[in-house]
Amino acid sequence: MIWCFKTNKYQRKAEKKAIVMKNGKILVEKLIAFGNGSFNPFRVVSIEERKRATKNFHEGKIIFNGFGYRLYDEVLQDRQVFVMKFDDFFETYMYCLNNILFASHMNHNSILTLIRCCLETEIPILVFESVDYRTLPHFKPLQFTNRLKIAVEIANAIAYLHFRFPKPIIFKIIKLWNILIDKQNVAKLYDFSLFVSILEGKAHIKDAGREIMGFVALEYLTTQGCFNEKCDVFLLWCIAICAFDRT
Repeated sequence: MIWCFKTNKYQRKAEKKAIVMKNGKILVEKLIAFGNGSFNPFRVVSIEERKRATKNFHEGKIIFNGFGYRLYDEVLQDRQVFVMKFDDFFETYMYCLNNILFASHMNHNSILTLIRCCLETEIPILVFESVDYRTLPHFKPLQFTNRLKIAVEIANAIAYLHFRFPKPIIFKIIKLWNILIDKQNVAKLYDFSLFVSILEGKAHIKDAGREIMGFVALEYLTTQGCFNEKCDVFLLWCIAICAFDRT
């Protein structure tokens, strides 16, 4: 019995190591391809830490059910954070890697910051900075100055994506719950699952047949999935209308 227990323990350890190696290899390849391996540092943490903080991902800790993921509220080393745990599907694995890839390059006050990552699970678990969790659709009526402030902050964040990097980053499809509002009414974008970057020498990128839940530019539909920075401007216009239409 003791021998079996030790064998299973060593086997689980070997399996966990293999998962970490696989996730790490894929992630490093993507980071190098995107920015020559340059990115904002984040800590790698264990699954045991995540389970303790979220009470083994108890439903009571869930604060939002997103598209293919759940967002948990937890306290980590006396610090409030958000834990993003993806559903176990192939596509969500790619969404998760996308979140790590793009979030690790963001340095903007209106974009949620990635601070930690757990690579020990088949689909990595992400840890973001916490804000006083309120999304735009559920926000109380706003004064005009706050509405204008939110619209400007989101515009600045999208401009940052378009012009800060050698290859413009496109949000592509935005949903109202992609925007968090903190206690100071600072708007923050999060969920980088569908972010893409336009290749050098290209004016647009084609991604036909993908998700169209949320706001999406008409050109995306009429051109069978072609989009560029101008499509994000349409999204910004939609968000601005929603921010100003909260009576």
